Amino acid sequence: MKPRSASGGFVLPVTVAILALISVGIMMMAHRSDELRRLVLTIEADRVATRQVAEASAEALFLSSALYRRGDSMGAIKLDGRPYLSRSGAVVRYTDTGALLGLRRAPRQDVYQLLVALGLTDHSQIDRLTDVLLDYVDKDDLERLNGAEAPDYLAAKLPPPRNDRLLTPTELRRLVGWRDLPQDFLERFIAHVHTGPVRSVNRYTVQAPVLSAIAGLEASVADELVKARAPGAPLNTDALPTNVEASFLAAGRYITVPSNELLVTICPSRVDWCQHLSASSTAESAFTPWHVNYSYRLPRRQPLPETSQLPPLPDQLPDTPPPPLWSPFGNTLPGPSSTP
Repeated sequence: MKPRSASGGFVLPVTVAILALISVGIMMMAHRSDELRRLVLTIEADRVATRQVAEASAEALFLSSALYRRGDSMGAIKLDGRPYLSRSGAVVRYTDTGALLGLRRAPRQDVYQLLVALGLTDHSQIDRLTDVLLDYVDKDDLERLNGAEAPDYLAAKLPPPRNDRLLTPTELRRLVGWRDLPQDFLERFIAHVHTGPVRSVNRYTVQAPVLSAIAGLEASVADELVKARAPGAPLNTDALPTNVEASFLAAGRYITVPSNELLVTICPSRVDWCQHLSASSTAESAFTPWHVNYSYRLPRRQPLPETSQLPPLPDQLPDTPPPPLWSPFGNTLPGPSSTP
């Protein structure tokens, strides 16, 4: 019998090891290939989304310049945040800033009450958040009881307070205390405020938490009042606590026309973010009747509605012009007399 070669027992393990290394190499190459493919698809989706945003922004601003605005509508477009499908395929929502709380001129109580209406229950935390916000936007360096000024921001390794109005609602993420709030709550607060100059709210579109804040109502009561508002009809404010005393200034916070600032939310397909922009009517030029105040991108937390079920973004003027607007508080005043 021929003796067994010692090299025969060595070749087999080496062959197995080489095959194993080759398998690992193939798996690594496949993994890198999958990563590269995902990266290419992500870049392509972002490119398409950017184009959709650009086209939908141009369409939205054109409509904002061309269509009449009355009550809760701009032409046939409702200004209550309902979704429409743009020509580019993006989902577009219009919101009248009259539905939201303006932070630029909001008194302390309104900010405090909005935090309560949105679900915060720790009153010491609410006091802290409210004072921090007011310290951030006021012109002085005097610190409120629960507020924060430059030394507090330095200790937190944050930029110092602006000591001026907020430029965008997302600037709240820079504030001491505010940046530590749960992400979902901070996003809900941002969704209910604006930073424009408008202080009044539109009775056709005002949202329940905002109504609760400015009228001093329980959140549940404000929610019921908004739910009872008939489609296309203004909110009944006769029994609101702020109006019971027949204060003209209190009643003047509730108007029946859209504000000169609109918020447009554009959500492209295939990506998990939306573009938010604020546009104001300038009434200064036939060439630039609208001015974009700011534009920023936020993550989209909810799935997009089924686009096949969405109405297209209306792009036509109404068949007949709306009635003349004689008063911001409603079309109740008599029109100009036709007789000399």
